[in-house]
Amino acid sequence: MKTNIALYQESLKSDQVDYETPYESVATDFYRELISGVMPDRSARILDLGCFKGILVDKLSDYQTVGLDVTTAGFMKPGKYALGIGEQLPFKDNSFDCVAMTEVIEHILEPERVFTEIRRVLKDGGYLLITHPNKYNLLDEALEWFKENRWIRKMLNRPIYQGVQHVQSFYFSDTIKRLRPFHFKIRSRHALTFSLFRLFSIFVYGRFKWDNSFALMKKFIHAERFVIQRMGKVGQLLCGSCIMVFQLNKSGPARPK
Repeated sequence: MKTNIALYQESLKSDQVDYETPYESVATDFYRELISGVMPDRSARILDLGCFKGILVDKLSDYQTVGLDVTTAGFMKPGKYALGIGEQLPFKDNSFDCVAMTEVIEHILEPERVFTEIRRVLKDGGYLLITHPNKYNLLDEALEWFKENRWIRKMLNRPIYQGVQHVQSFYFSDTIKRLRPFHFKIRSRHALTFSLFRLFSIFVYGRFKWDNSFALMKKFIHAERFVIQRMGKVGQLLCGSCIMVFQLNKSGPARPK
């Protein structure tokens, strides 16, 4: 029987796209904004855990940034990427000032094993940026099914997924609770979009891709961001993706419950 990692590697190979989507453009700009807010020193070392296409690595190129994923793509720049898994990070203790883990945890069966490794390679006082889909956003869940449905993907002339994609779902409180035993303290939580923009994804992907729709889609996403960030806790409940910044305090041994 194939492991979850093997299945995920197959799915990535069947669906790697070397262009940046409108959401990735807006989201990674926002992630950079959050990281630069807590890491003003450009000599800081940053690990993008589960970097996939390396878009965030490029956005953080003025830092000492390294990307890691379970598979490497041909368009990744040599020297800035490492092959590996979150459960066994190929780095020394206290190697990084910040770890970014964006849209990764939902693909992992045992996230506590990854948190243990993040705590090991992260310096005391270092930061963890973590994002994942919001399990309470039913629209996003429905659109994820739509995106992965084999018949719809065939109609859009997209490769069929091979293997497992999302294996767990979380909300802000779930992630905060699971990180607490590892001595990560929540510093800020953010909502970026409602995911309404994904209703128009057929104009961006597959045979319906319109190159001139990129800027228009970005404006739509920015409009969602403007509205949702002014809705406070209600906006966080309705958001498509939960975005959090944690700080590590190595005040004692991590004892996961």
